[in-house]
Amino acid sequence: KRLTLYFKAEVMKWCNQPPCCNSTCTGNDDGKQMESKGMRGPVTQEEKSGGASRVEVYNCTLCNTETVFPRYNSPRALLSSKRGRCGEFANLFGTYCRALGFDTRYVLDFTDHVWVEVWSVRQQRWLHADSCEGLIDRPNMYEQGWGKKLNYAVAATHDSVADV
Repeated sequence: KRLTLYFKAEVMKWCNQPPCCNSTCTGNDDGKQMESKGMRGPVTQEEKSGGASRVEVYNCTLCNTETVFPRYNSPRALLSSKRGRCGEFANLFGTYCRALGFDTRYVLDFTDHVWVEVWSVRQQRWLHADSCEGLIDRPNMYEQGWGKKLNYAVAATHDSVADV
């Protein structure tokens, strides 16, 4: 549990909209002044090498500067950007867990959320680990806490896929 709390507080920062990339803009760091202009595929070498699956494009309503938010998959790119949403959190947190020797699987629910599960040798089962929330073994939090109706979730390891 300490790792999820550390990860949430010290490693990654949640990002709904990116801050404006114009250093002279008077906007704030939370990106509230950013207006979505849509998405595109990765174009720059940085976006491609970072494994960006897509790139969100925003426009600053204060200074009219275009800012992009690449949705990186590469742990190296995520260690550098340190921002994202559940997918980026799960990708990098899973990397941390594997680096520490834990068997880890990536769980995708098709209502648009992802998290990690870690194998507990002591309990002989997979433990839910959501680094966005800093919680361990609370798989019902999405439906009971968030009010989200999960519909279909699959979990993938390096050598298997399971309907969970």
